[in-house]
Amino acid sequence: MLENNIKAYKMLAEIEISLREFLIKTFNKRFPTKEWVSDNSGKGPLSNQMIQSIKSTKSKTIKEWTGGKYIHELYFILFTDLSIILNMKQNKKLFPNLDQSKIEAISKNLEILFPIRNKIAHSRIINKRELSIVEGVYTIVTNALVDFDELIELQNHENILDIISNNLEKIENFHNITEFKTEIFKNTSHLITLEELDIDIEKLSHLIHSYMLTYSKSDSKIELRRFYNSNKNLIKEIKTKIYVII
Repeated sequence: MLENNIKAYKMLAEIEISLREFLIKTFNKRFPTKEWVSDNSGKGPLSNQMIQSIKSTKSKTIKEWTGGKYIHELYFILFTDLSIILNMKQNKKLFPNLDQSKIEAISKNLEILFPIRNKIAHSRIINKRELSIVEGVYTIVTNALVDFDELIELQNHENILDIISNNLEKIENFHNITEFKTEIFKNTSHLITLEELDIDIEKLSHLIHSYMLTYSKSDSKIELRRFYNSNKNLIKEIKTKIYVII
């Protein structure tokens, strides 16, 4: 009986992640010099109520359910807010690849999904009809967002950032590159040296120090996302080579 829930949960997660990442990617591009998650001027992409909700929710729950500190503020808004953001007058012009019909289709179906999402979140078994609804909305969203698969992957960069940050303290104690090369990433069943990973140590060292500088100066995760985008190829290379210990 749980098969319906299992199938639906995967699709719901991908729908929600892709939409949140779509909004993050879009607003980062449209507001490259602004902290848009805290812009309460009336010209930003979020309502003042959402901005206040982010601040309140973030301060109360980040240690309870994030499992780490690297999470974008847009993940603190409600699921129902996603539809509101898409339909805000000042935002519609920001989505050149989404015409009004697609925005309306996504918004309408997000509203239909909400009670089903709540049932699954509260461990209530859904029926085949409800699974069929989730499948239909999933198709609508995947067809509307042309870079759907890439959007899902965007959240995964936090894995490599966590691994890097977990090793920062040890790496910072080294005095030279030769000593740095012998650093060992430890896992319950793996011992892998950087030399064995065949990673450009100088580039990795620069990446780590740049990351530390960015994080220490940025209260918002917008700068961290920009940092990731500007170092995407190197981060993906590192992630690929140490995937065995992620």
